[in-house]
Amino acid sequence: MSKKKESLTKAHFNCVAKTRYRNERVATIRAKQIGKRRGVELWVYKCPECKGWHLTSRVSNRPVVDDFEVIA
Repeated sequence: MSKKKESLTKAHFNCVAKTRYRNERVATIRAKQIGKRRGVELWVYKCPECKGWHLTSRVSNRPVVDDFEVIA
């Protein structure tokens, strides 16, 4: 199996193992609900594999978006 095909397979597996949200708004609402319940901060990201939205607890290097301001 080629490296390209192998990495696509891993990306696909990671995607299908997660809940897919239809848009950023719904994902953000769920991130707040689940994060509050679990006592963690969750972020949303657009999946390049399925084009849906997923949640993550990993901190990205992008600015954190608050309801009112961007924190750099």
